[in-house]
Amino acid sequence: PAAPADPGGQRMPESVRRLRAAGLAAFSAYRPCASDLPMTVLRSDLRESTLCDPRRVWEALSPSMTLIDVPGNHVTMIRPPFLATLAERLSACVNAARTNAAGRR
Repeated sequence: PAAPADPGGQRMPESVRRLRAAGLAAFSAYRPCASDLPMTVLRSDLRESTLCDPRRVWEALSPSMTLIDVPGNHVTMIRPPFLATLAERLSACVNAARTNAAGRR
């Protein structure tokens, strides 16, 4: 029998379906904790989801939150051609954090 389709309409092997189900279960159980550290959230510039506004969720947990938009949706942002932009923006965040940490020493 053919493998069931995922929400995007593509066929998924059973092992991928199990992994996806485990990820969804982990997501449902996850309860983030507040932090005194500044936070940066990279999000899709498409804003396709009406289920979750990341600013509302994460802003309550951090004294300082920055949102950075990246091209693509939740899945395609980690694949070419959008991956290069995601990597560039993530690298800029890491480099800025390193610079800030070095300045506090």
